[in-house]
Amino acid sequence: MTKLIVNNLCKKYDQNIVVNNFNMEINGGEIVCLMGPSGVGKTTILNCITNLIDYDSGTISIDGISSKDKNYQSKIGLVFQNYNLFNNKTVYENCELSLKYHKIDGNVDEVLNKLKIFDKKDQYPSSLSGGQKQRAAIARSIVLKPDF
Repeated sequence: MTKLIVNNLCKKYDQNIVVNNFNMEINGGEIVCLMGPSGVGKTTILNCITNLIDYDSGTISIDGISSKDKNYQSKIGLVFQNYNLFNNKTVYENCELSLKYHKIDGNVDEVLNKLKIFDKKDQYPSSLSGGQKQRAAIARSIVLKPDF
């Protein structure tokens, strides 16, 4: 079974320790929620797991593949709260760009169909509703078929 493991993760900004010896194991198929008050490091942990920021110490791996390994990134998908779609690309092109970047084959049409936005594939993000933008962002992530 696929497993994400975070061991003794530490992250600090200057002298401010934001995450200190955080540990977590998640099996594929589990639904997990990070909860806590503002400022305790939830977003920092997710940013470390998804390689958006570097961490100071500890390890992160999926099925034994380190987050420092080039093959790690294709195992994890991320959907941003504010979508982060490219406004000069159609919904289809946003998804296709993700595949090209990771050099992975995938079926964009199939994913857009599953998310019920196939009819929006030639539209630009500015013409979509908030929910449609969110589904386009989800499609861009899951077209890669990440483990997490």
